[in-house]
Amino acid sequence: VRALIAAAVTALVLFIAARYLGAEPEQIFIDPIYIYPLVAGIVGYLAGRSRRGAFFAAVIGVLALDVGQYLYLARTGVRG
Repeated sequence: VRALIAAAVTALVLFIAARYLGAEPEQIFIDPIYIYPLVAGIVGYLAGRSRRGAFFAAVIGVLALDVGQYLYLARTGVRG
């Protein structure tokens, strides 16, 4: 149960970070390939309280971010 809550928190933090960091890689101070896993790992570790829970939270959080981004783009009609 704790890992599921940690995954939801991770997805929420990543979604908020994606909104504020910008859409283009030139706008972000670090490559998006590195920033999202770093944020997911840190939030997952802080919320998961175990390595296995942190891994689960980070992986499911990033997956939930991708699904959330798809739903957001499909709902608003913005081309991604």
